[in-house]
Amino acid sequence: MLHRDENFVPPHTDWRTGILLSCSESDENTGLCVVRCAEAGVAFDTLATPTTWLREALQSPLQARFLQLFQSVHATTQLPFLTAANIATWSDGLTHLPVDICPVNGVVAAIRRLVGEIRTEPLRVFVTHAFERRDVTGAFWTMSASARYHHTGAGGLALHTSEVAQDIAGQTSLRDLERDLGIAGALLHDIGKIWSYTPDMFLNAAGLAMGHELLGLSRLESELGALEQAWPDGAYTMRALLSGQSRMRDNRTMPTSLLARIKACDQRSCEQYRATRFAKHTHKPVWVPQPWEDDFAMDMPY
Repeated sequence: MLHRDENFVPPHTDWRTGILLSCSESDENTGLCVVRCAEAGVAFDTLATPTTWLREALQSPLQARFLQLFQSVHATTQLPFLTAANIATWSDGLTHLPVDICPVNGVVAAIRRLVGEIRTEPLRVFVTHAFERRDVTGAFWTMSASARYHHTGAGGLALHTSEVAQDIAGQTSLRDLERDLGIAGALLHDIGKIWSYTPDMFLNAAGLAMGHELLGLSRLESELGALEQAWPDGAYTMRALLSGQSRMRDNRTMPTSLLARIKACDQRSCEQYRATRFAKHTHKPVWVPQPWEDDFAMDMPY
């Protein structure tokens, strides 16, 4: 006959929706590892056994997952135990990305908001999947935009990207579809830099041979292929924008004018940064036009 332990407290199982960010090495004594997770922009740690399903989950994109967490009241640690991480019915892991993954305050929220403003669903999914890539997540949010010229320092690339995309998003003369494509192109216009530079911001062989525009275009071909299945014209336009090639083609046609707009917003972001940050600390002169003042009106030849 079984006797019930009066002091027994059943374990608590909790289901949360989030993403799996990283995993530590297994502890030699317990065989357990610490898995870094995130939910709605807040990161937290769990314990887990380094099983095959966990390794596969940590190699797949940062998709939203249903996280099954086991918490025993008799556990020696406050960390819950991760027992399952099934892919959710929706794949938007970007909404769960920790806000502090970028050292520049507000940038993660700004880029997340800009992605959400893309109304064309296949295009929004394409951009989301690009940012869910683990190689993108591992570098984009902390990388400098350049070694010396603009948006230097940790988080510079993400900050510059948000400025360019916000500039495009605010152009009221664009039609809705143009605005969607412009935001998408701006958000990904420098994505190739994460594969073009060494950790100390020297161009690697791929960056020297191809340039960051073509490198980004080639690395996102899988995502572009999926976009082409859903919306061919959108994929063609995004390839043109990511290529960065704005000159007239041999058949006398010109690429979309959105490319020129993105380049102009790109330059404007760089100029604003240099004017405010490098004015006193650069070997290159920085000039910006000064505001007009009434004192000069008397000199005008009216």
